[in-house]
Amino acid sequence: MVEGPSVNETEAVREAILAREAGIQLLVVGVSRSGMPLTEWMGVASYPNKLNVYTVRDYDQLGTIVNRLITSVNNGTNTHHSSAYTRIHRMVQKCKKSKVLPKPQGP
Repeated sequence: MVEGPSVNETEAVREAILAREAGIQLLVVGVSRSGMPLTEWMGVASYPNKLNVYTVRDYDQLGTIVNRLITSVNNGTNTHHSSAYTRIHRMVQKCKKSKVLPKPQGP
């Protein structure tokens, strides 16, 4: 999850490429009221990047993309009984409540 552009777009994209080469699928959830850095977010997301970049204008809209995220993470299946659903739902609720992105946590 990102809020606006990174400090160093080149570095962010380079690190994303290394992660993808290591077999990590990257989904980008971008929160931005204006000037969304779509080029950067597309460079970070796994391919097909248009399907792996989700954008919302504010934290209150995060709930609108939960089902799409779950379907993506679960390889096309939208099940609310998965660990992905639990993790995504908790993260969205935490972000909406605090209006701040949580620190990355392990798998």
